[in-house]
Amino acid sequence: MRSVDGNGTKVLAALSLLAVLAGCGGEEYGLSGSLLEVLDVTHERVELQLTDQNLSLRFLRPRGTGEDIVLKVSVITTGLAIEPGAEIDLASPAPAGGQRAKVTRHVFEDPVKELPDLQRGKLLLSADPFTRDTVTGTMSATFVQGHQVGAGRAVYGSFKAAVVQ
Repeated sequence: MRSVDGNGTKVLAALSLLAVLAGCGGEEYGLSGSLLEVLDVTHERVELQLTDQNLSLRFLRPRGTGEDIVLKVSVITTGLAIEPGAEIDLASPAPAGGQRAKVTRHVFEDPVKELPDLQRGKLLLSADPFTRDTVTGTMSATFVQGHQVGAGRAVYGSFKAAVVQ
């Protein structure tokens, strides 16, 4: 695009910024990434389940009288302070060994149950899940290379989850 006067660039920059902000202002939650090319993670709701030593972020889709867990991020919380705005490194070592997080799924008649280890991953909650009924946040996961379904792929997005304790 060519500017007629010196202010054209500023106007174009301002319009671009408005377009980005307009996209961020709504309540658009969902998952994206290359993992979606090999697995259907379409979901209708999200739950954040808490126990003394674990946090599970579950992306759910109804199926008949039950539901499919299209993606579940399970985090060992031992030694972590779960605080609003604090990033949880999902690929970091757990206190007892192995990775802090594991990504699985439980979908009817789908043989894929466990996804590869994480190369990197983050989880960020916007509010204290111990004092709220609902919490929003973001999550990202990149899986290690290999031959397993999901290897070398990534999934990321934002969510609004009902807190279940």
